[in-house]
Amino acid sequence: MVKITKAFMQERGNGKLKHEEKLVAEELEKRNIPITFYTAKRIRRRQLPLCDRSLVVGDFNFSKVGRTFRF
Repeated sequence: MVKITKAFMQERGNGKLKHEEKLVAEELEKRNIPITFYTAKRIRRRQLPLCDRSLVVGDFNFSKVGRTFRF
């Protein structure tokens, strides 16, 4: 089983999160997993340093990103 070592969470601007995302953030903080917040623009530009131990949380369609992630 792969352990999550870092997380990326989409923000809506001004640090706003949806209710479900707040719950996930709270759980990640309890588990001492660092969270990096990102915008849709950053993921479209492929600016997130993803690896096989990354968790990505947000409201987006990967098919629009134009990249396939294989872990």
